[in-house]
Amino acid sequence: MRNDEVSDIPIPKTSPYQGIVTAFNAGVRKRDWLLNRKIRPGYGRRCGGIWRLLPNEYEERFELRRTMTSLSQELSEVREILSGVTAELHPALSEFIKDEIRRHTSMRLGAIVLAAAFPAEDSPTQREKRVNLAAALELLTVALEIHKLLLLSAGARDSVDRALAGGTVLAGDYCFSRAAALAARTEHPQVIAIFAELLQQLSEGNLRRLFAETDEPFNEEEVLYRSATHAGTTLAGLPEPQIAATLAWISDGQNRVEGSDLVVFQRGRWGEIMRNS
Repeated sequence: MRNDEVSDIPIPKTSPYQGIVTAFNAGVRKRDWLLNRKIRPGYGRRCGGIWRLLPNEYEERFELRRTMTSLSQELSEVREILSGVTAELHPALSEFIKDEIRRHTSMRLGAIVLAAAFPAEDSPTQREKRVNLAAALELLTVALEIHKLLLLSAGARDSVDRALAGGTVLAGDYCFSRAAALAARTEHPQVIAIFAELLQQLSEGNLRRLFAETDEPFNEEEVLYRSATHAGTTLAGLPEPQIAATLAWISDGQNRVEGSDLVVFQRGRWGEIMRNS
């Protein structure tokens, strides 16, 4: 970096001085000064021959920006996976599923997985596994919506085309099976078990809602959110107390506070989800 480029490095105007380091004409040397802290590119600027050193809160803020950028990128990868699930199907069935996927635009469940599954030490393998898990949960919701199309015509069963009804069932079942295959790509037995338990909860809850007389409502969205969070935090390798704290936070609904009870390295992603909800 040339000396005349130093002043272009951004820094919040309110940042206090935390130390002074030397700037050399040949470039900027990274050195530890005061509390063994480093100046890193983009984290300071020269002002009148001296350097401002960013406090921890600003370093954390820059890190949050980085994780939010990668969250957006990973959501794009999830969309690509969803777009490719119908490649081997008959054109008519493929187009039917693609139409449902196109209607599925929120990607909130996938974002929850990508936030919960973000580990303290990331790697390409970890990234691939959480993207597959996010795609699995999103495809699961597509399968649920396809099966619910049959319920919309329940009052006119005699007029429902049997071929259409059969195709709807097959399309939903296909999405369920592909979602399970994507979850299996995590190669994490406990995550796969959580996904299987989720399928059981959804089936039993919807059957009770349809056929059993009960005053207890079935909140499908809450079940999906909790299971997505549980699977994600398990994949990230969080200890049980932190998994429990994250599950409690996701269940607080309107009472949840951004950043509270969450591990530091996941707060940027959870904050982005809250701001977009």
